Amino acid sequence: MKGKDNYMVWFYFIILVLIWGSSFILIKNGLKGYTVWESATIRLVSALSVMIFFAIGHLKKIPRKKIPLVLLVGLLNMFFPSYLFSMAESHISSAMAGILNALTPMFTSVIALTFFGKCISKVQWVGLAIGFISAVFLITINSSTLFSLNEYALLIIVATISYGLNYNIIKSCLSGVKSVYITTVSVSFAGLLGMCVLFFSGYESYIEVGENKVFPLLSLVILGVLGTSFALYIQNLLIQKSSAVFASSVNYLIPVVAVLWGVLDGERLVFLHYLGMLGILIGVLILNKSIKLNFSSVGVRDIGVRNKS
Repeated sequence: MKGKDNYMVWFYFIILVLIWGSSFILIKNGLKGYTVWESATIRLVSALSVMIFFAIGHLKKIPRKKIPLVLLVGLLNMFFPSYLFSMAESHISSAMAGILNALTPMFTSVIALTFFGKCISKVQWVGLAIGFISAVFLITINSSTLFSLNEYALLIIVATISYGLNYNIIKSCLSGVKSVYITTVSVSFAGLLGMCVLFFSGYESYIEVGENKVFPLLSLVILGVLGTSFALYIQNLLIQKSSAVFASSVNYLIPVVAVLWGVLDGERLVFLHYLGMLGILIGVLILNKSIKLNFSSVGVRDIGVRNKS
């Protein structure tokens, strides 16, 4: 069973890389037919339609004192990032969004250090500095290799901070709650909030579906069902079977998949973009250099982030 569990950890890891690496191009395709608010809401409601029937029963199985934390997971891992990425990708390329998403492991470690009583080594602080400098470098260059602040790229950074906090909450506070319960309830909560945003934000209370919107709609539905519902379930399993930092390390390879999709879609990246991506990945790798796979135990353990005690 132990060997099987370790193989499953890597299976979950690869599935998440492929699904989430493709999510940025799906967001871009959705924005070709719908507004920022509509596209994010379609994504959330698509996920809601899959999970709501399970969530009703699963909510009763979650300890009452844990329910607020599960709802918070819905906000941090779905609701806020869905709108932040849609707003950002209305002005930046899907490849750039995927590259900046690689900052998630960095913020996971920073939040673990700041709020969850963890500590990191001096070498890992070097990785943190490299990743931060590379991110600043990346968000200040455009396709003409000129330097100017892209404020929409900052929205991606806010989303990665939200992801990092979510990873730590699940690992530190919800490890005793089944991942399927966390997923169904948090996804349903975020989807219901998304519907409220659309209905009360001054936009139409309906989603227009025309011939030229079939592909954008299909992209967002796939994103909601696979990239949100299914992938979040796999993510929660991965966190509980391994560690918060290891699970967030799927972001090492997500940029590669995102860039490949971007290039195939005709997006233009210059050498400095790739240099910035390399810097972020190097920084994150150094930051998490103490993560080792212990195949004598169930799953994967992170021994690089230690309790201060």
